[in-house]
Amino acid sequence: MRYKEGAGEGEVEEDPRGEGMQQALGDLLTCPYCIGVWIVTPLWFGMALAPRLTRFVAGILATVTTADFMHRIYLKAKKWGD
Repeated sequence: MRYKEGAGEGEVEEDPRGEGMQQALGDLLTCPYCIGVWIVTPLWFGMALAPRLTRFVAGILATVTTADFMHRIYLKAKKWGD
């Protein structure tokens, strides 16, 4: 990965390096839209095979997502206050 310049305060943005298959895989693993498919697919199968454990893992992911949104709201409010 190569770090992008100009990312927001406290943010890290990266570009995959390499060419061909290496770059394609890097794009799939770092794309916020593509990574959703990588996360949802095992969760979907997990609900069929081990629903209790899958709900536990999904709860952790939901908590982290909520914390991320709250942090973004805090940063917007902080920017408006300045």
